[in-house]
Amino acid sequence: MAKVRSSLSLSARAFIDQLVCNRTLAFCKKILIRFQVAQVLETTYTQVTNAKDPYNILGYASRSRSRSRAESIAAHSPSHAYRSLLIRGPEYHSLSREYIELYKLDEARVALLLADTFYRAIIELRFGQVDSTWLNQQFADYVAIVKEPRDVGVRLMELLNANSGTLSYANQAELLVRAHHCFVLSCSLDGAERVIQLVKEKVQLFVEAGEFKLLVRLLTGIQNYRQLQFIFNCLVEYVCCSSRDFGRRRRRRVSDPAAWALLAT
Repeated sequence: MAKVRSSLSLSARAFIDQLVCNRTLAFCKKILIRFQVAQVLETTYTQVTNAKDPYNILGYASRSRSRSRAESIAAHSPSHAYRSLLIRGPEYHSLSREYIELYKLDEARVALLLADTFYRAIIELRFGQVDSTWLNQQFADYVAIVKEPRDVGVRLMELLNANSGTLSYANQAELLVRAHHCFVLSCSLDGAERVIQLVKEKVQLFVEAGEFKLLVRLLTGIQNYRQLQFIFNCLVEYVCCSSRDFGRRRRRRVSDPAAWALLAT
């Protein structure tokens, strides 16, 4: 009987020790994550720990789901945008995931943050160019921070529709490409189809503006060549028209009497 009691006592002690050890490890992990976040954002541990809204540490968010570009940018100061974990680059995506798990942040709200942060990043880049932080694989890793990339794609489409009047054509094309990528990653056929339908509407605007390089971006970015056959047709027509125009200009120059006089000398 004494041996049984002794065995039970040892088991209970081992369980308590393991429980204390697990809690200690969890507590230490919390400290480490907060410390790493403070280092990355170049701020203090206290500011990270005492942040009223952990979502503000994670990334940029529009306060309204339909506000304009100018209002969205004005709502947050440059210093706040600088102190956002999501824009610090691909090497910190794992830290972002740990931060989300630490604070048990809502996945749907984090998806909005991912979309809003990317939107802000591309509208602040000159000429609509996307830097190496947002290349295809890096973007795939970026949206994989959440379990449902479809929510990121939906938000990108919302931002595009709400701000199409102020966004450059280059930014609109980029948002279409990235939204489609999100829908493909989450196997959302209806979402991908909505992107294709919007592309059909935008292509005519791009053609009228002479932005044929954006047609190439849509074609190579979305890579659904069967459904984007109409873009191929636009590009072929553009190349053929350009060749005919070049030929006419060349003949016109040669038909000019001044040109003949020059050739005769």
